[in-house]
Amino acid sequence: IIGGVDLPILDMTSSDPYVVAKFDREVIHKTVHLPKSLNPIWTIKTGSMFVFDVRAKELFQNYEGLCLEVLDYDAYGGHDVMGIVKIPPKFLYSASEEREEFPLRPLKAKGANSNVSGKLAIRCRKATNYDKEFLEEYNEYQKQKKKKDP
Repeated sequence: IIGGVDLPILDMTSSDPYVVAKFDREVIHKTVHLPKSLNPIWTIKTGSMFVFDVRAKELFQNYEGLCLEVLDYDAYGGHDVMGIVKIPPKFLYSASEEREEFPLRPLKAKGANSNVSGKLAIRCRKATNYDKEFLEEYNEYQKQKKKKDP
């Protein structure tokens, strides 16, 4: 997950966006929320990179593909859905690490915001063993760091 482009204002003057990644309706990753930003850029420290393991058969049986929900963080009350991006299985399977921007779409749920704008920029590719090892080590390092610095 690279960043958002021209995301909608859902608070008084800005938004506090974060992304929840789902596959087969199961949450597989979340980024950190970035305060007061309509053009957020996520980095490895804010949860931009993740790996999920899925076989080709399972990928293509899931007609929705990878679902990325962009939400506005609210300290009190529920988090507002800014929009959703569905990355098709064919795109994921043949991804070549090029940056792609997908327009946000409204969430098809009762009471959901239908006035959606903005885009979500992503970059994806098939993970190598090195990618998997790197992320495992990085995540373990972050856990240890949190234990030392509460």
